[in-house]
Amino acid sequence: MSGMQAILQSLQVFAQQERAQKSQLYLKAIPGGYGFPDHFWGVTNPEIRKVAKQYRDCEWGILQQLWSHESHEVRLLAVIIMNEQGRKNPHKREIFYQWYRANSQAINNWDLVDTIGPHLVGPYLYSTNKSADVWQLATSKNLFEQRMAVISQFAWLKAGEDELLYQLARHFLSHPHDLMHKAVGWLLREAGKDNQQKLCTFLDEVADQMPRTMLRYAIEHFEEPTRKRYLAIKKRK
Repeated sequence: MSGMQAILQSLQVFAQQERAQKSQLYLKAIPGGYGFPDHFWGVTNPEIRKVAKQYRDCEWGILQQLWSHESHEVRLLAVIIMNEQGRKNPHKREIFYQWYRANSQAINNWDLVDTIGPHLVGPYLYSTNKSADVWQLATSKNLFEQRMAVISQFAWLKAGEDELLYQLARHFLSHPHDLMHKAVGWLLREAGKDNQQKLCTFLDEVADQMPRTMLRYAIEHFEEPTRKRYLAIKKRK
């Protein structure tokens, strides 16, 4: 049995059709949904991580095959292993990032973005000072590359830098998709934990323009009177 076959078999042991159907619904991999078309085996994240731990040292050629697999869970497995290998080896992180840019069609849902973005893409872009690449992602026509630009900002926030995030938030104020509203609001909320005054100053300027979901996420940790004040601003608009 080849290395690739062994990994797939280790994952398929956990497959359940009922869970696969639930995953299709949850990740909108149905006709008309943002995740369509995609294929699921019905393997949970803890089970995928268990297999990833077993094969965390697998070779690059196998990782490329896993990344390109039709099954969503197999691609998630590849991402998790890449995160771990890239964390230990900056040179691999660069290789994985370049592979992602050339093969980003495999990262076709928010859970994949939210797994690789904070742990591989963001840290690589921040450590190499590639804010221009962030803007290339942000101005892409692909929804999940746009989300990647925002999620990458966890690396900047970890370093105490939030200016690029606020620029991205302004850029995406009029974005039509709920997945972007949630991502931007989430990162703004995280930025506000370290500097609530800066977040308030930003919201004072743009709260009336923000999609309601984005605003609700951004103000989630505010005191109740402050939350009500910003929601009232949005309501009056």
